[in-house]
Amino acid sequence: MMRRLQSFDFNRSAYERVSDNWVCGYAAEGRPCCLGPTCKGRCQSQGECEPRHDGREWLCTRSEELGGPCEEGPGRDGTCCQQRPPCVPQATLRRKRGKVTFWATALTVAVAALVLGTQARDRVFDPGPVIQGHGEVGNCATCHVAFDGGPAAWLKAAVRPDDPHGDSDKCVACHDRGRHATHPHNLSPAVLEQHTRTITANTPQSRPSWMVAVRDSVFDLPEEAEDALACATCHKEHRGAQFDATAVPDDRCQTCHAVKFTSFAEGHPPFDRYPYLRRTRLSFNHESHFNRNFSESKVKNPPQTCGACHVPDASGRYMEVKPFNETCAACHTKDIRGEGLAGTKGIPVIALPELDLETLQEKKIDVGQWPEYAIAQNLSPFMVMMLSGQPGLEIDLALVQRLELSDLTEAKEGELRAVQNVAWAIKELLYDIVVTGAETVRARIELSLNRNLEADIAAQLIGQIPLDVMRAAQRDWFPALKQEVEEQRQKRAALELLKPRKRTAFSFRRFSLPSEGPKLAAAAGPDRTGRHPTQARRAPRGQQLAQSGDDLLSDEKLIDRESLRLEDFEQLLQEDASGDNSDLGAIAPSGGAAPSGEEAPAVPDQPAVAAPAPDAAPAEEVDPEPEVAAPYEPLDPEVDPETWAGFGGWFRQDFILYYRPVTHRDPFMRAWIDLAAKAHGTRAEPDGLALMAVFRDKATPGKCTRCHSQDEQPAGGLKVNWRPYYPVQGFRPFTVFNHSFHFSLVGTKGCATCHELQAGADFAGGYEDLNPKTFQSNFAPMKMQVCTDCHVEESAGDACVQCHRFHVGEFPIIPVRTVIAEMSATPGGQGGDAAVGGGVGALGGSGLGLLSPPPSSSANGTPPPAAL
Repeated sequence: MMRRLQSFDFNRSAYERVSDNWVCGYAAEGRPCCLGPTCKGRCQSQGECEPRHDGREWLCTRSEELGGPCEEGPGRDGTCCQQRPPCVPQATLRRKRGKVTFWATALTVAVAALVLGTQARDRVFDPGPVIQGHGEVGNCATCHVAFDGGPAAWLKAAVRPDDPHGDSDKCVACHDRGRHATHPHNLSPAVLEQHTRTITANTPQSRPSWMVAVRDSVFDLPEEAEDALACATCHKEHRGAQFDATAVPDDRCQTCHAVKFTSFAEGHPPFDRYPYLRRTRLSFNHESHFNRNFSESKVKNPPQTCGACHVPDASGRYMEVKPFNETCAACHTKDIRGEGLAGTKGIPVIALPELDLETLQEKKIDVGQWPEYAIAQNLSPFMVMMLSGQPGLEIDLALVQRLELSDLTEAKEGELRAVQNVAWAIKELLYDIVVTGAETVRARIELSLNRNLEADIAAQLIGQIPLDVMRAAQRDWFPALKQEVEEQRQKRAALELLKPRKRTAFSFRRFSLPSEGPKLAAAAGPDRTGRHPTQARRAPRGQQLAQSGDDLLSDEKLIDRESLRLEDFEQLLQEDASGDNSDLGAIAPSGGAAPSGEEAPAVPDQPAVAAPAPDAAPAEEVDPEPEVAAPYEPLDPEVDPETWAGFGGWFRQDFILYYRPVTHRDPFMRAWIDLAAKAHGTRAEPDGLALMAVFRDKATPGKCTRCHSQDEQPAGGLKVNWRPYYPVQGFRPFTVFNHSFHFSLVGTKGCATCHELQAGADFAGGYEDLNPKTFQSNFAPMKMQVCTDCHVEESAGDACVQCHRFHVGEFPIIPVRTVIAEMSATPGGQGGDAAVGGGVGALGGSGLGLLSPPPSSSANGTPPPAAL
């Protein structure tokens, strides 16, 4: 039972005034008076009791503690008969302690006021030296916002600061941790809350240490994801220059964690697919290579260890993949060049599709000259990408790609018109490539993708095809390409002049009609004289009419300009054979009608011979031309074009221009694959998918996309993984592991100690979509027992910070703010020293001193070029 310190019975014990500063002087003798001293320490009682009158007589009220009622009793006047002299009240312990506290406080305040007024104030209140990294901090105000406010601000900040995270803002001014610098793990509240829900739902709770339990019951912790943490919660200062401010105890980590556990070996959440959080960027199936491809029958010297392909980086944390020439080239170089393929060992880039010329002639669809023996079934995806940006051609391309161009007997009129438009577009494409080269490809693809391309990308897209190759192809395929395209464009220009208004009366005299040009027979060969039909040209119809002097269209006609076709020009010319046609041919091509009053130019391939004047002297006799020696026998290659391009480059077969990849990292292949990736999410996405299908085809040389995967990006578009994973500069993952430290511990199993093959995993199926998170790894997740065998507190250590970081994410790298113009602002380069010093100071070191101008600057202070 609890022992009472005093009795509270009214008739057995006097009331003890524990809060008073004075007690009765007779208290030490055990017989204090009932009233006790006053608050000022004066005695106010002279008897042992105060008698009470009951109406008849006075009664004694002495307490039983003093002996009870006395025998004599009170006097007749009601005074106590047991009178005693006044006492001397005594000060209580409370009063004595208060005096000591008062004078001690007064002395402290006096000393503090004396010290705070001197320059030694900082040294007096210095809690200790800072760590070595903060040795250049100027004064306390650099890190503490309340320091400049004086003692009053210090006291307020200690009790209830105005800005609880003001000091943390001072920290992140130098240690940039991104947008959510003061939030747990530098994660946004939404992301942090999502992680918390996932962990608490899948991880059972464990028994935390007693220290964590005490902290949870005493200290207030952030209850919401939006609450920020002060830097001082985990990082302590003023512990000495050699103190490690990043060494955070495990108890401090687990205090805030939703899932608590005793230690790494006891209660730590199990590994979940770690470290395989996504599919590998390079599609390399370890199981198939180990079990089948690396057999002695297929590879002469197969790799025996993982180190044949993997090597740790300079820090030892990451295992990098060796270059292609050291790992894959022995087996896959032939695949890149297309060796062993049954078909053509090249990629058809420019291919003329086979057209049903008979049906087109029957339907009066003019496609001009077209090779009869073209064998391509359809347009190549490369040509479609270059043509799809042409205004008004997108629908025609979609129609043509659904047709069987070699048989157009069942095609409708609209489909035939689409074939006609696409055929002329192909000719114009070849025309522009021959004339302007890479700029044509660049401009057309920019229209398709609706974005700009760099000049070097355009050069890679055309593969630096030699001009002679394009000229030779053009001469063999379309000998009259120049005349055909120019006349076609002039007809189109004339039609554009007729489009501004609809169904309006106008006179054709205002416009100059283009010449008809040659009617080229489709796939027509040389005639009996050995000349091609394009060479036996007659005068264009516009020129013939101009020479006849007839006014073809003297009257005005009402014409629907939107429905006007190229054939309407011919029909109108035949309907009206009278009228003045003096202004025809103003914009006609070479060979068209000349303006009125001028001599018409001669027809090409039929040079005009000026007739001699009547009075001219007879022409002098000209010696006959000497006999021309027989031409030398041409030097023909002994190999076909495909074999001649065995080490990469362009070659031509029939009516197709092929490109054969040169080697790994071929610029042409990479440029077009990147282009197809950029088309993802745009109107050109179908064209990009068609290009990707070409590169994925097993019958296509190169096979780039079979190894280099593509990932769909959250912001849109595709990313082609040209390289395996490499550490991203400025990115800090949550988990760290140093491979180099563990090489001496893994024994003969090597990497297989931790990375065990997972038999039966559908590794290839993970690359069927564009999501890198849907995959099955070749390797089974790591087992915690592999780590806990060594990492215990008594052995290798099991601290949280050995494997985990608190600050995660991508942090910006502080740039060096050097203004070169300031380096020569003052003689001797003094201005440059100041500019560079500011940038170096931001990085907290002098390792960038090489940016400072050397002493041997020029007379005007400008450093020599080597200094930059």
